[in-house]
Amino acid sequence: PERGVRLIQEQVVAYRNDSPFAGEGTLYVTESSVTWISRGETRGFSLSYPSIIIHAISTDISSFPHEHLLVVVDVSRACTVGEGIRLGGGHELQTGAGDEKESEGDQLILRFVASDMSALETIYKEMAECQELNPEMEDMEDDEDEEEGEE
Repeated sequence: PERGVRLIQEQVVAYRNDSPFAGEGTLYVTESSVTWISRGETRGFSLSYPSIIIHAISTDISSFPHEHLLVVVDVSRACTVGEGIRLGGGHELQTGAGDEKESEGDQLILRFVASDMSALETIYKEMAECQELNPEMEDMEDDEDEEEGEE
């Protein structure tokens, strides 16, 4: 990503459900998407903000062995391509047959573990600010309806 970059965090491991995706990589938070690219730049994916249902910092190491940024993705808002999922930006996140039972319905769970745990708060904050820049169409329609009702 080159435009609207708000944060670049190196040394981040991405997990799909509970399995490492492709080792260590770099996480980019931009005004239009969240992108993760593996260290060798051979694998990666990009999430458009409308596909992100929720993101949160998880410090509960009883459910996952590392503090991390939890991101739940609405797969139905992403384009499916063959056996992979394009999550905005043209990148694919491969899914396998076992993913149906690991993810709930059309949701995919991603976890980002930074080598610098103090960076989680900054990553979360930047994602929250950028997500506000990308309201869902339904939210925009609701706001317009409320404005019309006030008049």
